[in-house]
Amino acid sequence: MSMMDFESLTILLSGLRQTLKLSSVIVVNLSNENFSPDEMSLLNRGLNFSVKPLSLPLIDVIADVETAIQYKPFDVKKQIREKASQVIIETKSFNAMNKPDLDTIKWNRALKSLKNRNVFYMKSDKSNKVVVINKDDYNERMIQSITEDNFKVNKMVKDSKSIIDILHKVFDVNKYRLRESNPQVPLMYGLPKIHKTGDKMRKIVSCVNSPFEKPAKWLMSEMKKFGRFEGFSVENFFEFIEKVKDIELTEDEILISFDVTALFPSVPVNVALDAIKEHLQKSNVSIEHTNAYIFAIETCMKYNCFQFRNTYYSNDFGCSMGNSLSPYIAEAFMCKLEREMKDEEIFPRIWWRYVDDTFAVVKKSDVERVLNLINSRHSSIKFTYELENALDHTLSFLDLKIKRFGSKIQFDVYRKPTTTDRYITHDSIDLLYMDCQFLLVSIQNF
Repeated sequence: MSMMDFESLTILLSGLRQTLKLSSVIVVNLSNENFSPDEMSLLNRGLNFSVKPLSLPLIDVIADVETAIQYKPFDVKKQIREKASQVIIETKSFNAMNKPDLDTIKWNRALKSLKNRNVFYMKSDKSNKVVVINKDDYNERMIQSITEDNFKVNKMVKDSKSIIDILHKVFDVNKYRLRESNPQVPLMYGLPKIHKTGDKMRKIVSCVNSPFEKPAKWLMSEMKKFGRFEGFSVENFFEFIEKVKDIELTEDEILISFDVTALFPSVPVNVALDAIKEHLQKSNVSIEHTNAYIFAIETCMKYNCFQFRNTYYSNDFGCSMGNSLSPYIAEAFMCKLEREMKDEEIFPRIWWRYVDDTFAVVKKSDVERVLNLINSRHSSIKFTYELENALDHTLSFLDLKIKRFGSKIQFDVYRKPTTTDRYITHDSIDLLYMDCQFLLVSIQNF
């Protein structure tokens, strides 16, 4: 094992030891509801916790078995049904002799009571805390958040036939592979930003069943063939450590991290498309194929729209979080921005970025000039920054705590204040439980 691998493994193990510590409270109640101790105890087990049912979910088991064997020969279906019937009978007999324990009864009562509340239970933004919020308050927050981003009420053009036709013509892609049989306008939902003051929401667009979902995913798989953009980005903290572990710092330099405010909604898509076109040309992609790719990507990004509570919205600028192409568009733009800034005389000598967070080393006297430089390139893109701590000379970046040690830097695991260290507990029971689990395994063996 190399020294680099050992160092990275040490950091991972250190972080793992921290994650094994469970926090006692992960619920943030923003509603006007009061919850019983049993209800709070259940909520504190997390949104992925599954309560063991009071009785065997017979209909679900039968439906799953029938779905799994629908394409198998008749004689095989018969054998599986007989075996499944025997397992179900034995399980029902076992359950009849073993009544639900007190914990199971308690959790089911609490779950039923929670379902009857006029609230939403959701994951918070940037952590896995459970946020309880009144449904009316959630709707009000979301509409306010949408209005702040200048979305306009509009109707989505569902027909993506032009994209599918050109991809079929140029790349001979099966049209049915890209076509959505029952298309719908993308849906928006929000995650409360409890780590910030105010009533801010992280808006996410679900493109499931959107007419552009399949073309966008196909385009993403194609773009991966042409490699990464020329720039200063890293894919993970392993690559980041490798890039910066040997740098030498001087006394007049300072560690700094830059962050783009709301990157996806702020990206000028037209600039990103130019960057993608340049990248394809450098990759020796033919003019016909390049034009087809650009047309398809541009059309997918053109319909930046969604629905919330049966009202339709669209925006003429930026990308939506949830679109398969948005990360690629944002990366293309940021790499182009970095290449342009590299020509500037005071561009930091150390600059490595992960999505919209950047680690840099700059001269102490150049901090404001660098900030003004990067903020002057595009009016929609605004950077904020954080300097290394003056007391212990540390800076957090990419779940790492970077510490200046003389002219060198050292690494440790950084745990964000929003981290709950909570995972699914051992007593979570899936609806298909106990002996019924091996039915699907048995089916696969036929």
